[in-house]
Amino acid sequence: MRRDSRDVETIIADNREPTNPVVTKGLTQVALGAPQSVYNGGLLRATVRYFDPDRDRPGLPQDVAALVDKLDPNQVGLQLVNLSRTEPRNVVVQAGAFGEHQFTEIRFQEKDQNDESSEHVISVDGKYFAVQLPPSTRIRLEVGMRRFVNDPSYAFPWHGGKIPVPFQ
Repeated sequence: MRRDSRDVETIIADNREPTNPVVTKGLTQVALGAPQSVYNGGLLRATVRYFDPDRDRPGLPQDVAALVDKLDPNQVGLQLVNLSRTEPRNVVVQAGAFGEHQFTEIRFQEKDQNDESSEHVISVDGKYFAVQLPPSTRIRLEVGMRRFVNDPSYAFPWHGGKIPVPFQ
């Protein structure tokens, strides 16, 4: 982009969509289970969204990776990985980009010292759940959900269902 010798008006005339060196489409698809937000009128139609409760901010915590590996009408497969070798990480997972979905249950397998696995099922009736990831760990979750049962909102999990308005 820096080497382009054309002026701004020529670039706009030549390209209806100017080139952008940042491509988020793949990341949006694999981490959120969503199509690119440029589709659907610009709204993000994510299956899940993440929050970092330790930093009070949206997004994945530092050193945490997420992969949506399965999408069904009533279920999402989700892998979470803590890449930190020394620090645990906390992640809050939200049902939908705007909390419009509702989680119903979480299924996961746990292995013991003999490498034998047992399945666990946790009942959830809410639009959030929290996961604490010990250092250097990975977990795969099968998360049941009901879609489009909550009113969409921009509120974060710690807002208590209300959107803070700093300037009134």
